[in-house]
This record gives sequence, structure tokens and C-alpha cells, in this order.
Amino acid sequence: MKVGVLSRVAHPLHGYGGLERHVGAMVRHLAAKGVEVSLYPSPPAEEDGGIRGVEVVVVPYRTLPWPRRAGFVILDRNTNYLLWNLGAGRAVRTRGSDIVHAEAGAGFGYAWRRRLGDAPLVLQAQGMEEFKTGRLKRLAYVPLRLASRYAARRADRV
Repeated sequence: MKVGVLSRVAHPLHGYGGLERHVGAMVRHLAAKGVEVSLYPSPPAEEDGGIRGVEVVVVPYRTLPWPRRAGFVILDRNTNYLLWNLGAGRAVRTRGSDIVHAEAGAGFGYAWRRRLGDAPLVLQAQGMEEFKTGRLKRLAYVPLRLASRYAARRADRV
């Protein structure tokens, strides 16, 4: 079985946050059980970063050349994260998988490009902080929330 995993980040390729640790542990566990795993993350923080037994297919992620302050982070996620999503969706669809597993909003690109006969999509609701914010920030995250909801509606399982 071949599983394509869509997640912008995974440990040890990226930081040591909760989503990163979850994705890293999940793909290592699947690979140890004999599953052929292809992970589609953004470029790793470390040049030599890899995950043993897992094919890593890096999908370009461009960030805005603005300061990393709250407002700009939201703008970056509403634009560049969604663009990364479309690239990741195209990559996993082109390379083929028996099943596609996406971490929350990372499933938007595959859901958007998915056609009849493509691999089923399983969406895991993790890393969804844009749904648990104050009123102003919640309004700012409308594009990302709409994309996440679209992916959830098109997923075979959530």
C-alpha cells in the first residue's frame, strides 16, 4: 500500500511542535509497518533532514518578504500556504497513492484537484488554530477556514 501524506511540516525536517511531532511519528510508524510512505512537506529547515524509510517529496513554499508579525503571518498563511497546498495536491496526485492522508488544511490542494478514480482522501483535523481565535483574527482567517472546510467536505473521512 502506498500512502501520500500532505503536511507542510514534520519533525525532524522542521521544528518540534505538536503537529510536527505527530506527523513525524505517524510516517515513521507507517514505514516501520511496511507501508510505502511519501511525505509532501515544505522545504526542510535542515539540509540533511530526512526521515528513515519515508520518501520526502519537497513542495516549494514561498514566504512573503515582510516581518513575521501577527498580521503578516496571517496574510502569509492565507496566500502562500494555500499556494503550497495547490502544489502539494498536484504532486501527490501526479505521483499516485492508494490513499492520501492530509493534516487539516493541507488537504485543500488535493481536494481541489481530485477527480473520479483518484485515491481516497482522509483528513485529520489537527493544527486548526485559525478556528479558535478572537473575532478579528477569526475574520482575517476566512480564506484559510473556507479552504479547510472545502477539504473536509470533499474528504472520504475526517
